[in-house]
Amino acid sequence: MIILSEKIENIFYIIFEKIIANFGIFNTAYINLYGPLVLNEITQAKISKTDNVLVVGCGAVPSTAILLYNKTGANITAIDIDKRAVKKAKKLINRKKYHKYIQINHSDIKNYELISRHSVIIIAKQVEKTDDLLNIIYKNSKNDVKIIFRTYSNKNKNNIENKIKKYFLILNINISYKAVYSYICKKKVV
Repeated sequence: MIILSEKIENIFYIIFEKIIANFGIFNTAYINLYGPLVLNEITQAKISKTDNVLVVGCGAVPSTAILLYNKTGANITAIDIDKRAVKKAKKLINRKKYHKYIQINHSDIKNYELISRHSVIIIAKQVEKTDDLLNIIYKNSKNDVKIIFRTYSNKNKNNIENKIKKYFLILNINISYKAVYSYICKKKVV
């Protein structure tokens, strides 16, 4: 369960992204804020041009998708359950001329049938890490999939880690801006 302060922050990010998606200078600055986090994730998860990456919870400004493509040239698909966010993300991708390299889709991971084609799956911090979500990813992903879970640094850290450890091995943890934990994981293969 996401604690109240995280829910408020999630709402703020969703609204903020929908506003700045329309303003080039602001969305560029916002995208660049994610640079250090994404670069650490690329390095630690060894993401390369040959990877098929799925970004779950891309929002109206798909920062992770854009930065991943810029740094690796990997094949990127980004999904979100918010139709308005997807519409704005597609417009932004088109304006920035990434439409040939980054695919944006309206989808819930629970209904997304192509999980198994991805070698890397990144779960945004705004996406609730439920047992159901983790189980779906675990059951439908490749054995050698690399998973990156982002979450807020909070008192629920042990609860989040226990949920992740149920299905995945945590290889590394990055902390960005003293606020975002990024868990680099691999699938437990039985």
